[in-house]
Amino acid sequence: MCARDNILSAQEDFLSARDESLCTQDNILSAQIDFLSARDESLCAQDNILSAQVDFLCAQVDILNAQVRIVSAQGEIINAREEKLSAQAKIICAREVKPNAQVDT
Repeated sequence: MCARDNILSAQEDFLSARDESLCTQDNILSAQIDFLSARDESLCAQDNILSAQVDFLCAQVDILNAQVRIVSAQGEIINAREEKLSAQAKIICAREVKPNAQVDT
């Protein structure tokens, strides 16, 4: 009977150790799930940050494009003023030449 008791006691010890091992594995799996969940939240937050940065950069591009259009329009205004000044200079030159032409005759 002593051997049978020893076997039963060993089986109980084995089952107890296995139960503790399963509890430990369960705790490890639970910790891994918590870690993966936290990592997922972190990745979502990073994605949101990157998305916001892309939106910001797109807005900056829109601003730069608007500035390019403003500079282009200013260039057109300057060209128009140059043409106007050139036309005025031609008129002034024509007025100066005309009186001289009358004096020469």
